[in-house]
Amino acid sequence: MNVYRSFRMVSLVLFLLTGFVVTGVGAASDTPWDVPLPFAAGEVSYKISGTLKGEKTIYVKDYGRSTAEYSQTAMTMYGMKQEQKEVVLTTPEWVYTADLVEKTGTRQANMKKFLRQEYQALSPGDKKKMTTNAEKMGISTLEGAGGRVDKKAATILGYPCDKVTLMGTESYTITGTDLPLKIQGDTMGMKMMQEAVAVTVKKVDGDRFELPAGIRFDHNPAVDDIMKHQARNIVQRLVEGKQPDMASGYQMSQGSGAGMQGTGQMPQSTGQGSEDTSLGDMQEKVNSLLKGMFD
Repeated sequence: MNVYRSFRMVSLVLFLLTGFVVTGVGAASDTPWDVPLPFAAGEVSYKISGTLKGEKTIYVKDYGRSTAEYSQTAMTMYGMKQEQKEVVLTTPEWVYTADLVEKTGTRQANMKKFLRQEYQALSPGDKKKMTTNAEKMGISTLEGAGGRVDKKAATILGYPCDKVTLMGTESYTITGTDLPLKIQGDTMGMKMMQEAVAVTVKKVDGDRFELPAGIRFDHNPAVDDIMKHQARNIVQRLVEGKQPDMASGYQMSQGSGAGMQGTGQMPQSTGQGSEDTSLGDMQEKVNSLLKGMFD
């Protein structure tokens, strides 16, 4: 069981469900999914405590369009210590995940790439419709799932942060971005605190963004096709003022990697002509997803 990865997935669920509310689709960027950080380059150091203990560092360049995440953690279960060492490299096009203990890796498309493509293909009028509807849908989805967002609820290391609360997990992201400086949760009996202890604004060595040597990164093109279809579904439904199936979109975005391990099957995509997803169904899907993470 990869507890750290599970909580990282919870934070991604939070962003997919509330991204438009937290980052704001009116941000000065090419698309709603290209929201810049307040610094061009730097590194963020974290301490991880709770069920899992360890540390993590995120290296940033190009205002967050590319990141390199290095984590080293350990947990004790049934008297046995389990160590985890992972590298996640994210570019505008791809997400590479390397398990440095098992010497395995995966490569999958960055779903933001497909969302960006779908948005850019819209007419100016439809872009405006999507912007207006997205903020409304983000708020209603979050409230319907029993969550809430508090803008500028805290200041961490000098940065104002928005607080998102959902299903026993709290995430504090730098206001107007998707970079969390603090995540704390107690889900399915697993407790975790991930808190930034330092943010250093500086130029980062290029080797931090190089793939680890000696690891093969497996890629499943079928998963990319599913994500592309779901990105189209999300954008089109927002233009039409309909509730997007964000929980399903999250499952698909994980493909054959970490997000699929808990489900045991390929999730079914939602076609353009499918019925609207009620908020109750949304909450049930997210709860089911979280259960799968810890099975």
